[in-house]
Amino acid sequence: MKIIASVHLIGVMLWLVMSTQLLSQPLPPTQWHRLRTPHVDIIFKGNISREAQRMANMLDHLYEPVSQSLGVQPAKIALVLRSQKTHLNSHIEIAPRRAEFFTFTPQSYKFTGTNDWLSLLSVHELRHVAQYALLKKNFNQLAYCIGGDLALGAMMNLNIPSWFFEGDAVGMETALTSSGRGRISSFECLYRTNLLERGSFSYAKQVLGSFKDFVSDPYKVGYYLTTHLRRKYGPTVLADIFQGTTLPRLFTTAVKKATGNSLLQIYEDTNQELKICWQKQLQGLKLTPAQRLTTRRNTDYTDYAYPQLDKEGNIVVLKSGIGTVAQFVRLDGQQRVRKIFTPGYIYQDVGFSIAQNKMVWVEEIQDPRWEDRSCGVIQRYDTQTKRLKTLTHKSRYGSAELSPDGAKIVAFESDEAYNHRLVILDAENGQVLQRLPNPENHFYLTPKWSENGKQIVVVKNVRQSVTIALINVDTGETQDLLPYSTEHLGCPVMKGKYVFYNSAYSGIDNIYAIDLTTHRRYQVTSRKYGAYNPIISADGCWLIFNDFTKVGMDVAKMPFDPKQWTPLEQVEDRSVHYYAPLVAQEDNSDVLANIPHRTYPVKRYHPWQHWLNVHSWMMLKDFQWNISDPQDPSESLQRVELGILLSKDLLATTESEIDYMHDFKKKFGEATAKIRYKGWYPVVSLEGALRRKYEEQIAYERKLSLELELPLKFNHGQYTYRPSLTTKGTLHNTNHTTWYTHQYKGSFGRTSKNSLRDIHPPWAQVLTIEYQHMLYEGDVQKQLLDAQAIFYFPGLFKHHALRLCVGYKHPKEIYNETHLRNQLKMLTPRIYEACKQEYGQNPSASIDYALPLCYPDWSLGCLLYIKRLRVDAGYRLEYTKVTKASERVYGPTHTASNGVYETLGCLERITTQYRSSISLALLADVHTLILSDILQVSVGAKCSYSLEQRSVSFLPVFSVKLQGSREVKSHKSDW
Repeated sequence: MKIIASVHLIGVMLWLVMSTQLLSQPLPPTQWHRLRTPHVDIIFKGNISREAQRMANMLDHLYEPVSQSLGVQPAKIALVLRSQKTHLNSHIEIAPRRAEFFTFTPQSYKFTGTNDWLSLLSVHELRHVAQYALLKKNFNQLAYCIGGDLALGAMMNLNIPSWFFEGDAVGMETALTSSGRGRISSFECLYRTNLLERGSFSYAKQVLGSFKDFVSDPYKVGYYLTTHLRRKYGPTVLADIFQGTTLPRLFTTAVKKATGNSLLQIYEDTNQELKICWQKQLQGLKLTPAQRLTTRRNTDYTDYAYPQLDKEGNIVVLKSGIGTVAQFVRLDGQQRVRKIFTPGYIYQDVGFSIAQNKMVWVEEIQDPRWEDRSCGVIQRYDTQTKRLKTLTHKSRYGSAELSPDGAKIVAFESDEAYNHRLVILDAENGQVLQRLPNPENHFYLTPKWSENGKQIVVVKNVRQSVTIALINVDTGETQDLLPYSTEHLGCPVMKGKYVFYNSAYSGIDNIYAIDLTTHRRYQVTSRKYGAYNPIISADGCWLIFNDFTKVGMDVAKMPFDPKQWTPLEQVEDRSVHYYAPLVAQEDNSDVLANIPHRTYPVKRYHPWQHWLNVHSWMMLKDFQWNISDPQDPSESLQRVELGILLSKDLLATTESEIDYMHDFKKKFGEATAKIRYKGWYPVVSLEGALRRKYEEQIAYERKLSLELELPLKFNHGQYTYRPSLTTKGTLHNTNHTTWYTHQYKGSFGRTSKNSLRDIHPPWAQVLTIEYQHMLYEGDVQKQLLDAQAIFYFPGLFKHHALRLCVGYKHPKEIYNETHLRNQLKMLTPRIYEACKQEYGQNPSASIDYALPLCYPDWSLGCLLYIKRLRVDAGYRLEYTKVTKASERVYGPTHTASNGVYETLGCLERITTQYRSSISLALLADVHTLILSDILQVSVGAKCSYSLEQRSVSFLPVFSVKLQGSREVKSHKSDW
């Protein structure tokens, strides 16, 4: 038996290894390289080696100026350049300690200003490295010695709010470059509008978010709070707070000690200072009148962004908001909103284009298997035939614009080597017709066609300076319309002899124009909080644009009258320059101006040589308390699970760990060792376990298992599909027997996009089927079939949700005579019923209806913040049927015919049980301590009524959800 099972397991292992090799053959080879500097190790694909050299020089150059004001010298860190993903992000991982940059560059000037994308990431993320180095002291250092990187990360994330990390990093990119986000007017737009129109929110609401009002993210909130601290208390105050935040001292205590004021008082002082600055900015400002074209039914924050004209002259916009997923809608002449289509994961900061009843936009499509690989594809929707077509596949486009005749598309493309270019595509099939020359690799933003389709107007970035340029499509010749500067320009549109564009020349984002005949510049709009995305009406009489308000982007119009425009030389600069003291504190330096040009040696990097990278140890992974017998304190702790050693390589392809679990109730201890490799198409896991049972006679159980998992993920429109297949073989061995079990599991999920207010996705289906059996006949044969399905549907009203769950479980156990006799020998003489076969059937169903009651946004100082109250009503039905084929026997007797037992008779017993109940739960989504802004707690009470027993029971409900821009294991920026 042991030999057969072992041979079978070895054969399965060999088959799995061979299959992984075969399945991975179609994938391109992974050629990783590495270069080292005194302060950073850069790991990258060979096709981006030019940028890797530039990053190496830049990071070494930034090392001292970025860390200087914190008074720390960070240890050397590894940087992984992810050049195959079109997601706009970067992050610093805590476990293991490393940085990851996604090199695909954004198309919105509101992100980068005039900076290069990788340069901006370098300043921002290197500041995080310095922050974490400063925190690795005192009690935090002790936590690291005890538990490694995960323990240190938990200390930092649970004690210091996200805004403090992010605000300081945004402040540094603003102070050390000519165009950080603190200098960009649109960055302050939401915070400024809320403060002036709604007044100061509570600290808890501003930091932790709200389901009622749209509030600024931790980057904006943190920038103003940390900048205020440095303006008032000097350049070292942030370092003092970082160093002082170590248990048992909390973040609020460290702030109080460093400043003499409470955190809430500093927040109020910041708002008061900003309010005075922004009110002064608006004093005497002459506003241009405009007529609003959008009609709102409520005050929920909703953007009607990027107005475009369709063939009939109606306005089409991209609608999104706090309670609405991004969707295309049409505004007709009666100011009614009609839905056109819901796109997938569109690049919302770029918008869309429409011409001749066709719409195009760019979506990010995730690779079905590899998380670090995605594409920027162009989608086309025909508003007449209502058909969607994906024009490009495996492409890397950042923006797309239809020509006026609808025949061509101009798109911005950035390849894996960080080469930028403008591409002309066929609007019918997506084929590349022309690539415009860009020998100096200038960066372009949001290209647009001229009216005759012969020129392209675009924002051009050259060495941290920008201009607006005209490019001749036939010849590729470029004409710069403006002198190069650090003015924040965006979204140029050419109409007749004018080029309209967005600019913050006056300190507030507005629409400006260039007269192509005289080359004079004019301010066209003067709106209170910002005007964006200009177009001209079909009759040429109106300028249509986005007007920013406290409830989101409105569509407005004003007469197209160049005589009313203000010449640029008469425009007053009302910029606040809130960042000015930071620049002075950092020696007024633009650190990106003089980057050295060294060449570092490059070597091949073999991931398999670095698979073991221990980052944490002795971590508490799980524990359970015994709540059934609270009167016995000695049995209150039921189970503890520890992570003895945890390892992950720098590319996150190989994970290994050693764990130990002790169960005090069932009296056993179990040690496990597991290694998981994700570098092949299937994920392969090998696990070994040793369990020791503490009973009258010590018994050991050993397990060796091999698992093959194929997790996939597809994006199609507004839906995300997650099919997964898993097979697992396990060899068991005890003191007496050896057996082999095999498990098969398949799952499928389909989930629609959901808004911030949605409790559950409006549409979702999750199906799971699992089958487990024993391959070889033994004393005991066990089988298990388990199937579950969960369906989500929209409720009666918006943000309501209906959930239907059905399940079926069918266990089966068959015992042979040898097993029964061995069991009966262990019994004292008495009547005993020995089961030969046991079948179970356990179908179940439940239906729940969830709805929000209100969004109170109540806060009790720094102790409690209640964001939402909601109700969950449900009905559950469960049916259990157990069929046993058994025989009744006596214990050992001298008169038994078989010498041992006397059989009284065989029987079949069927046991059935119905259980049904209705329940009503009142839940609150709260934050218990606003210092820990990544933990949202759902707490409440559930009343359940059993229909069979006619009894009522009350149960507490408690769950924890991670949210925000950071995880316990890592810091992740959300650009």
